[in-house]
Amino acid sequence: NNNNNNNNNLTDDLQRGSINGISTKGDDTQSENTIKSNEEGLFVKRLRNLFPAIEIKVEHGRISAGHDTLPYGLLIRFSTMTSTFTSISPSRNLSQIDLMTLIYNLKYRNLRIQLYPIRVYNGETREIPPPIPTSKPADSGIFQVFECLDGEIEYEQDVPGKMIEQLDNSEPLPDLTWEFRVKCHKDAKIAYGPWADRQREALWQYFFPTLFEDCPVTPEPSVGQTRIFKNVRFKLWLYCPTIIDIYFMSKMKLHQIHAELPNQGSYFDATFPFSTNPDGFDTNISINIKQPIIRTNLQFTQLFKADEIDINLHIHYPRLWNSIQIWTLGIITKKPQVYFVFEHKCFFQSLINDWSSPVPPDIYSFAPFIYDISLQGNHVEFLIPCNQGNWIDCPNENNRQKQQQQQQQQPAENNFISICAKSVSLTYPLPFLEFCPKVTPMDITIDVQDLLARLVIPENNRMFYILEGVDSHKRFYTPNGIKSQLTLSDEFEKR
Repeated sequence: NNNNNNNNNLTDDLQRGSINGISTKGDDTQSENTIKSNEEGLFVKRLRNLFPAIEIKVEHGRISAGHDTLPYGLLIRFSTMTSTFTSISPSRNLSQIDLMTLIYNLKYRNLRIQLYPIRVYNGETREIPPPIPTSKPADSGIFQVFECLDGEIEYEQDVPGKMIEQLDNSEPLPDLTWEFRVKCHKDAKIAYGPWADRQREALWQYFFPTLFEDCPVTPEPSVGQTRIFKNVRFKLWLYCPTIIDIYFMSKMKLHQIHAELPNQGSYFDATFPFSTNPDGFDTNISINIKQPIIRTNLQFTQLFKADEIDINLHIHYPRLWNSIQIWTLGIITKKPQVYFVFEHKCFFQSLINDWSSPVPPDIYSFAPFIYDISLQGNHVEFLIPCNQGNWIDCPNENNRQKQQQQQQQQPAENNFISICAKSVSLTYPLPFLEFCPKVTPMDITIDVQDLLARLVIPENNRMFYILEGVDSHKRFYTPNGIKSQLTLSDEFEKR
């Protein structure tokens, strides 16, 4: 009797996706498919009852991807991996339709993602990676993209059920859930650059080559058919202090952009399409960075710092591979401080030159695109050194390391001209619609509100106390009367 009751309960549970999900207007073939689907689902249900959870533990594992026609492959290494695979029935996202939710939780230690040279590579000359100093001689020739000492990986996927017949005024059904979530809990490091991007492009083109044809439209499932996945989502959470480095070469010399994220809470969120609409498909990327401190390896190390940066990128790909692509990039910063010297112009020009492709353009693979860039900043401050004789005080390596540990904003011996603004907005569309054009039109729009210029002098300057006395007796004649301070000036004084 107990067995009969269990079988009846299992059958009733499986019929949730058919009775509630299939219209009664079905034919005999549809009924036969439903019976077969229920029988297969019954077998899966019994397996789930027999093995409710599966635990997997691996010590010192490696996962690699590559080919002998590629100069470099992708290698994932970890010292310890403990994971649990389980499922929740019914689905916790749309329980009345979808059958179940598969959940895979993984805890890792010493996770590393690297680009390594393939020994049996038989192609053209191999491009040497940037000469980054490493603590282990065995890591020479290997570019480490990601490292984290302790963290988690979560995988969640719905098992789709059948489409149901909806009323005309009812809301559309939510999409199926398919997510990867990576959480970093201790000492995360990320490295990238033009060289690493070229290897990523080679790997991507090998495993996911470009199809020079029209993408067919993904048909929507009708009533009684299995629901389909619309997109897959990837999330990276940084719950620990993180270091991000960008390496590039200029005149046989290694250059570096070094970013420190001392506070936790930054994240990377990306949604990739898994179906094609009549007008194409879209990719969305969202990045939030908390209180970054960015430096360079120039003698004058200061470059940028802010309270928060929000980056949103939306890419629209048309169905025809060589139609116009639209890349919409929006960057919003809160209380940024930007340091500028003339050497920064040459520095970033070298970065652009290294990132540019050395391969001559090919008309057969050309696809037009438009970059629609928008930059917005609240309480923006630009700092330009203005010392006598045009000299700049730059600390040596020992002093630089001490400053990084103490998180000092600027060397004590430099004077700065500070240009402040309550808000700055810059719109910068870049159309690349022609193959190898002689001239590319650019329309830049800059909107600045409440502009303020001031002089920043360190306390050890002999003019400091003179200017401090003048500042204490200053008066501002405004339409609302005489004031000793301005609201905008007070906000920047608190920094």
